[in-house]
Amino acid sequence: MPLHEQTERADTRVFRDANAPVDYCGKGQIQMNDEDIPLANQKVVYKILLTTDDYAVAQTTVAPGGETQWHHHTHVKDRFLVVKGVLTVETRIAGRTVSRQVRDHYTVEPGVVHHVKNETAGDVVYIMVQSGGASDIVLA
Repeated sequence: MPLHEQTERADTRVFRDANAPVDYCGKGQIQMNDEDIPLANQKVVYKILLTTDDYAVAQTTVAPGGETQWHHHTHVKDRFLVVKGVLTVETRIAGRTVSRQVRDHYTVEPGVVHHVKNETAGDVVYIMVQSGGASDIVLA
């Protein structure tokens, strides 16, 4: 099986089998899985690709009809890069809900209440990058 090198900093390298669960053990890295993410459920599955003190990268698969709970982040931005399907991102600002169909990328700023869902018949897969401060999930 091929090995992939993921380099976060010059002093931190992680080698892993491309199909194996991620196990980060270098400086500033945290082990995480779906149990650590309160938004995960039977139809929303997170695969943590990289977590550091400064940013996190995850692959998320949303099955048809799946959605996360409404939430926001205190300091971090959510950046969604859709790699398969069409993701619906809904935001609430000043009591108004806005729904967007995302086929490529979208950014949710810190403090904006939002959730994502799949309104299509096939799986939606996106890469999420969070950065800008301490990562948190505040349920709305």
